[in-house]
Amino acid sequence: MLIPFFYSCSVRAYSTALQLASPFVKKAALWTAGRKKQAYPATFEKKGKTVWFHCASLGEFEQARPLIELYKREEPSVQIILTFFSPSGYEVRKNYAHADWVGYLPHDTPARARAFLDLFRPDEVWFVKYEFWFHMLYAVQERQIPLYLISGLFRPQQVFFRSYGAWFRKCLSGFRLLFVQDERSRGLLERYGIEQVKVCGDTRLDRVIEIRDQVQENEKIRQFKRDKPLVILGSMWPADEAVLSGLLSIRNEVCILVAPHNLDEAFIEKLCHNMGFNGVRYTRAGSAELASAELLVLDTMGQLAAAYYYGDIVYVGGGFGKAVHNTMEPAVFGNPVLFGPVHTRFYEAVNLRKCKGGAAFATQAEIAECIRTLLAHNEERRYMGKQAREYVETHAGATRFIWENTR
Repeated sequence: MLIPFFYSCSVRAYSTALQLASPFVKKAALWTAGRKKQAYPATFEKKGKTVWFHCASLGEFEQARPLIELYKREEPSVQIILTFFSPSGYEVRKNYAHADWVGYLPHDTPARARAFLDLFRPDEVWFVKYEFWFHMLYAVQERQIPLYLISGLFRPQQVFFRSYGAWFRKCLSGFRLLFVQDERSRGLLERYGIEQVKVCGDTRLDRVIEIRDQVQENEKIRQFKRDKPLVILGSMWPADEAVLSGLLSIRNEVCILVAPHNLDEAFIEKLCHNMGFNGVRYTRAGSAELASAELLVLDTMGQLAAAYYYGDIVYVGGGFGKAVHNTMEPAVFGNPVLFGPVHTRFYEAVNLRKCKGGAAFATQAEIAECIRTLLAHNEERRYMGKQAREYVETHAGATRFIWENTR
């Protein structure tokens, strides 16, 4: 068949392109080096039930994580295999305590798919959201291993629903169950004869509630906020700088915390010294600096959830680039959530707008203006925050639903 042949060629071409780009692109270099360094074990000691979870990156891991940890609570002896496609997931979670082995997914060829399954011999396989590697999926189905999808979202533009999509669509028929986020996805799949579908929402909502309930107070952020409103620019990219510039006029009325999406040294230094604010880095701030700073830059990982706990208004970056980042983390803390125009592929961001817990804007200047308006109108700000928090709480529960429907 031509379609599998062309798919295999595209996989090889993509791998080659990343290798060629690795001297110039940091993420490509990590992807290439990680796979070169990774050694699969010669053997894997299978002691009982083995369950394999595959995630594209860190965001998808956060969707799988509630189910992995529920599995470990309910069946403590289960062995967890965890794989990633992207280094941004693998590098952060390569020492994840609940996994018995963490690594990269092998290149998607039929031979490597068979070798991977021969090594680990999983009893169940779980893929997350958008991640479909067709030779691997067909190899799993050929062995009749139960196969599930978590938090799926489907759109008519995807390859499954194209005129040439029959080979890709056939692999969806081999899933035992596809757990999807919305009725639109179920309707689309059923239109093409794929009926083993259940709507349960997004497991990430369960995860952000866990994060909220476990968050620890952060003395530095508390000192920085003092008695002023705290505006947070989370997952900020250079493309989002205009949002920050638009807040210069109210810098004496608020405290502003910025969490860059990438911990790029040049960008962090620019935020601290060249944006017009009295800025300080989180890792270098003592009590005196925090007492006088107008801007605090989170130049470290793992503190953003605690920051959202102290927040009053949050802008989530990415919406002026490829796509908006995680809007649920600030929403669960009762923050109004603002973001850019590139968000329509994200069900939760669209629904935040519908329930008035979030708002999207076409320009950074409009976002800065909205922040200033919300700071001047406390009731409107509190209402948006309440709607955001209630949206998360009322739509949680996907993890338990998945568990009960697969036992």
